[in-house]
Amino acid sequence: MDEFVIRALYVRPGEAPERKLLVNTEENLQQLVHGRIDSFGIDDEFCIICNAFRDSLAMPVNRTIYGTTVRGEFVVCKFNAKGLLVPMEEEDLEYYEKMLAQ
Repeated sequence: MDEFVIRALYVRPGEAPERKLLVNTEENLQQLVHGRIDSFGIDDEFCIICNAFRDSLAMPVNRTIYGTTVRGEFVVCKFNAKGLLVPMEEEDLEYYEKMLAQ
């Protein structure tokens, strides 16, 4: 797999998580979350990438993950020890699809 393409989950409000092959660029991630990106960890080696201004823009509530409410579209990604995004494995995709199912 191309090092600039990652396998991740794209999550829209009110919809089931969608498996996506994403071009791993800031511009592409910005398009998916409709603006400047922000990220925060949710588990070891996993993070959420979302819109940095999701709260002030009053984006629709999407999901609550471990007590944190996330607004707007977001991407669940895996990262390595260097902090670089890497493709999610099949078992990772299955775990987060189940966790984030509506």
